[in-house]
Amino acid sequence: MSSKDKEIRTFHTTLRVDDAQAVVLEASAFLLSSIKRKLFVDMQSHGTSKERKLALKTQYILDFGISGRHFNGMWNELKALIDSNMSNKKNHVEDLKKKIASTKKTIAKIKKQRISPKNKTIEKFKKQKLNRREKVRNLKIKLCNQERKLKGWQQDLKDKKVRVTFGTNKLFKAQYYLEENKFKDHKDWRKAWNYARNNQFYLLGSHDESWGNSNCQMTENSDGTFDVELTIPLALVKKYGKKLYFKNVSFGYGCEALSAAVTANEERKAIPVKNKEERKEKGHSITYRLRKDGKGRWMLYAMLDIPNRDIVSRHYKYGVIGVDINQDHWAIVETDRFGNLIKSGSILCVTYGKSSDQSIAIIGEASKELNEWAIVAKKPIVLEDLDFKKKKRQLAEYSPERARQLSSFAYSAIIRIIQSRAYKSGIETFKVNPAFTSVIGRLKFADRYNLSVHQGAALAIGRRKMGFSERPPKSTKISFKVGTDIHGTFPSPVRMNWKHAWCWWKSAAGELQSAVARQHRKQKKAIRQSQGKSQSGNIRPRDGTDQVGCDEKAHRGSQGEIPERRRHNCSDADSDSLPNESGLLLTVVNKK
Repeated sequence: MSSKDKEIRTFHTTLRVDDAQAVVLEASAFLLSSIKRKLFVDMQSHGTSKERKLALKTQYILDFGISGRHFNGMWNELKALIDSNMSNKKNHVEDLKKKIASTKKTIAKIKKQRISPKNKTIEKFKKQKLNRREKVRNLKIKLCNQERKLKGWQQDLKDKKVRVTFGTNKLFKAQYYLEENKFKDHKDWRKAWNYARNNQFYLLGSHDESWGNSNCQMTENSDGTFDVELTIPLALVKKYGKKLYFKNVSFGYGCEALSAAVTANEERKAIPVKNKEERKEKGHSITYRLRKDGKGRWMLYAMLDIPNRDIVSRHYKYGVIGVDINQDHWAIVETDRFGNLIKSGSILCVTYGKSSDQSIAIIGEASKELNEWAIVAKKPIVLEDLDFKKKKRQLAEYSPERARQLSSFAYSAIIRIIQSRAYKSGIETFKVNPAFTSVIGRLKFADRYNLSVHQGAALAIGRRKMGFSERPPKSTKISFKVGTDIHGTFPSPVRMNWKHAWCWWKSAAGELQSAVARQHRKQKKAIRQSQGKSQSGNIRPRDGTDQVGCDEKAHRGSQGEIPERRRHNCSDADSDSLPNESGLLLTVVNKK
């Protein structure tokens, strides 16, 4: 987030509402929610072009008795809902394609399996064959359903059709299972359904309107509280009046930002209408949402743009703080203006197995420590621009533990909290392409600066923002180290001068992966050999020392004792037991 961006923050409080005010709020919520659902149908039927918006706006103002700002708020809210739904559907299509490929692979694998009739009765053999047929049949049904669903989603994307259930799909299906969902009868469900669909309304603000919002206006009192004046929709004016007032509304936090916005709107009101440019600079938009929660309380949400803070950090050319975000910690490196290492460290941030609230608290503490570092250094923060959607689509390819860790990794929440806290402190944050940063950190910086692989990646991230090109090493052999056990070398890939440096790093990444796999196989083989040697002290190997039987002939060594058929004529008094050179027992029998 650069200094030109603005941050939207939301502050909320509970309104003290009497019975008469509650009736007016419920009527307003029912009216505006009903109109919003009708507008959604028209947007799906006729499109969302500007010409269609103007035509619908005039029609809705005349037919339903609402203001133009009411209509604009509904339009913006539904447009965001449609765009979000289309974006999510694209992700669902990609996920479903992966699932279909996995199902086909499983079917082919089961068909190739052969059932061995060895040591099986005819009944067991037939049963296993039937079980395999049943598995294939169920998987084919599953595949058919997945392909049908994929075809429907692709058609929706082509037609730009959005399917939304206002009131949640879960609650809609609950009407068919009343007892399981703790509803007495269908009337009880209908009451909950109407409540879920008509419990809130949205009031869009604008910086060029009076007090930042023409439908809801807020003024500040001398004691720090606020008075709120709500304009009733035109269709309800005859029944409830034009205005609704709430006195001494107190916000638990964010009073400073709200006070600054209200003061700016008050100053704007004092400026003559002729000075349009000056009025634009002073105005500050405030958007409101009123919602009734599950306990029957009316909540007031105020959303406003936080004005740009004075930038404390210096230009990134004078050094940055690179951050490599991992599942259990953040690797942090500070650089100077030449891209050299000044300081490195790590911040623990383990969210695996935590609830969402606990994860947010842990991330907040870690971001606070990072922010303090940036404030002292007066340098911007550089992060990776990662896309974890692709990785989370591949969860089935990982081990169960790895899949759970990746699924619980709240990368987007980490980025959001770091940017928000840095913005408040006047620290700039930037994102860079994460391509090959881990490989560069491992092969180029880890050994040179005695850093961990993740800290080396953080250094590569910071240097990339500063514009440094990571040239390949000149040596013909590249050394690597993975953990404390795996290390080695591999030949340096050929450098093509006419190609970008990232082509070499891509080749190096492949060579590194192959070298690590070879070392891992050698390590496993050595472990197996050591385990075999440890067991040889108790069990005679197949090619062990010869044994002498009761017939005075040497017999090739075998595991365990001498067979009964070769020693049934021998007695303990006629035998001597001596150890052989390998430490195993050598039995010598003297024949009388």
